[in-house]
Amino acid sequence: MKLVIVANRLPYRVRPDGALELSPGGLVSGLLSFFRAAELQTDDYLWIGWPGNEGNEDPKLREALAHRRAFPVFLDAKAGMTKGSAARRFLRDQSFIFAAGDDVTDEDLFRALPETAIAVRVGAKPSHATYAVPTPQDLRKILEAFAVRS
Repeated sequence: MKLVIVANRLPYRVRPDGALELSPGGLVSGLLSFFRAAELQTDDYLWIGWPGNEGNEDPKLREALAHRRAFPVFLDAKAGMTKGSAARRFLRDQSFIFAAGDDVTDEDLFRALPETAIAVRVGAKPSHATYAVPTPQDLRKILEAFAVRS
């Protein structure tokens, strides 16, 4: 199984000194507990998202992130780089797709997913997602249920 996560942010952020550290936040902490419960290894997943700094496309940064199975995407709707275009690039051959998000940029992702994907909007705003949950804690419960059943 390969889990592909397309998110606002990568699970790592770049400090001003150029070093990587774990990002704080609900999605990262929720998924880390899922990874531990499912006993996922680094090769079992890849994470696609913004690295937390504008325009830093330094090859050393990309290499360090790739070593951690994290691939930076610098969103630029005018240039055609959206979460949806990133998803189409990385999700071509995936048999199971679960997407979740709470941001307006996640709507590009939800629209790009195949009909077989499960898409979850976190929050009460209108969405192209197939399902919605009120809070990040509710999403975490869903992910924990996946971990128990896998």
